[in-house]
Amino acid sequence: MMRDDERASASRYLPLRETPEESVPLLRGPDIVTEGYYELESLERQAALEAMRQHPTPVALWYRALTLYYRGITGQFDFSDVADDTTWLLVRNLQAQLLGLGISSAKSSLDALLVGYYSVAFAAIRHMIESIVLFHYVNLRPIEALLWYDEGAPHQPRKTPACRKMIDALKVASGDDHDQRMEWERIYGAWDSMSKGTHPTGEGLYQTVGVVEGKRFVIGPTYDRQLCLIAFDHGLWAVDGLLNRLSKLRVMDVEWQSGRALLKDSIARCREDWHAEQRPTAV
Repeated sequence: MMRDDERASASRYLPLRETPEESVPLLRGPDIVTEGYYELESLERQAALEAMRQHPTPVALWYRALTLYYRGITGQFDFSDVADDTTWLLVRNLQAQLLGLGISSAKSSLDALLVGYYSVAFAAIRHMIESIVLFHYVNLRPIEALLWYDEGAPHQPRKTPACRKMIDALKVASGDDHDQRMEWERIYGAWDSMSKGTHPTGEGLYQTVGVVEGKRFVIGPTYDRQLCLIAFDHGLWAVDGLLNRLSKLRVMDVEWQSGRALLKDSIARCREDWHAEQRPTAV
């Protein structure tokens, strides 16, 4: 993240993007039709503004990640090196599709996080982690890429391996590389943490607990510092992981590589600060 003096210097050369003057995403209609959506959407906007005031640095980091992701994913992939190998062509195409889904998850998880829909945000972050795991798994077992394309017969549908099983296979493939085995275990820990928050468990249900106007039961957007930091921690790590895999699938220019290196360093520093505050939740 830039220091104040760096930001002031950069602002002389980089014009700020104007905030779009757009209407609220709402079909016009009577309250009996629109009230629920309108009231929740209004609360979401207020909650997002508060979250951005509380956490400007991680929000800006996530913005930077999305910008790099968008610039890196647009355009055409070059798979000419595997054009004559059907199996590896399927693998590369599947990996490109995973990264295409990843930018949607990266954007939607931030949106849900900012408004305090932590359970939804955790689900999208888990989706990013699963994409990272699958990206490597099909490199390890390319023939299984077909499982994600062929649904099989109606009475015998093909079943793709569960995330835990893919991680176990990748750990075995790591052999005696202790650091790599531990990395896969940390990835599983992040996936498991997001799964607990995704499902209607205690972690997921906790987002309905708070104090708003004296009431402890909260409907709609909420703000909880611990849940927010957990989501920023795992989410930024997952987005950076997807950027890393994107750079392996296509050649990036020097500007992109430099931007990603700076972003990676900034994310690492932020995560160190958060881990100091709550070490039990670190990836």
